[in-house]
Amino acid sequence: MALRIEILNDKQAQAHEALNHFLKENATIFQQLEFLRAVGNDLHVAVAFEEDDIVGALPQLTTKKYGLRASHIPPYGYTYGPVLIPKRVKDEGAVVSQMLKGFKKQPLVEWQLALPDNDIINYNQLGASIMASQTHIFKYTPDFGQNFIHSSKRRYLKKLLKAMDNGDILLKEGPQCIEDLLWLQTETGKKSGFDASKKVLRKIMESLRDDQAYALVLYTPDGKALSGAYCPYDSFSAYHLVNASINHEDSLLNRSNILSTYLAIQKAMEQKLNFDFEGSNIPGVANYYRLMGGEPTLKYRIQIPFSLLGKTYFAAMRYK
Repeated sequence: MALRIEILNDKQAQAHEALNHFLKENATIFQQLEFLRAVGNDLHVAVAFEEDDIVGALPQLTTKKYGLRASHIPPYGYTYGPVLIPKRVKDEGAVVSQMLKGFKKQPLVEWQLALPDNDIINYNQLGASIMASQTHIFKYTPDFGQNFIHSSKRRYLKKLLKAMDNGDILLKEGPQCIEDLLWLQTETGKKSGFDASKKVLRKIMESLRDDQAYALVLYTPDGKALSGAYCPYDSFSAYHLVNASINHEDSLLNRSNILSTYLAIQKAMEQKLNFDFEGSNIPGVANYYRLMGGEPTLKYRIQIPFSLLGKTYFAAMRYK
């Protein structure tokens, strides 16, 4: 059956009830309009219809990176790219190709996706450059507990949980700890050498509702923030978007991140969700996620240039 493609601007997309329902049912939180509006302000959505049924959507932002305005992966955009209903996976290349035509005025598009069965053929046929990376996922289990954490971390976890029971570590959750989370992420960025993008992160936290994200922070009894987590979630997974901590002179409190991570996983399990660590290719970080129960899972960065300028940009990024 022939596809019909409509290109909607942000205002049209916001008012399109069927599209928003489709994205809620099939997209990750990062591909839903509330998140995308928080990280950019030039949003368009290609929507694929079969008769009156939506079978695919391609939300895209135009942002500027290294001087080039294009459809780059936005800040904190852990998943970015086309959304399809599960039964269309077999012919996703044709659906994606049709939706993509609405964005060929861009010099390039780049996406980040998990692909069913790790099948990259459809995207190769679109002329894409594809690079694999890995995340780590703790799959939902109804009997989650300390025994799922590796013994090398579990011995500290037990001590940290006891300290929380004794009032030596305090826990706050929800909007009341957002300012401290922003501070912790900024300090973590300084410590680890990355840009925390505090303004963007604040906007994400202000844009997502309580039924789209949860937050928690651990404190000393005198109110000093130690570590925390901010986790957007959808119908599939909760995502460890912020995993932040500071150094502390006390050797146990210096490991409080083990407890904040454990509590973040526990909260996902309570909602019957997988927990996605948003894993790293850095060996030490990846090993930490594995010790906390994460299983390696592939994700793909998909880059499609539409001009010589786009090809030059990709070549420069690879060289860099």
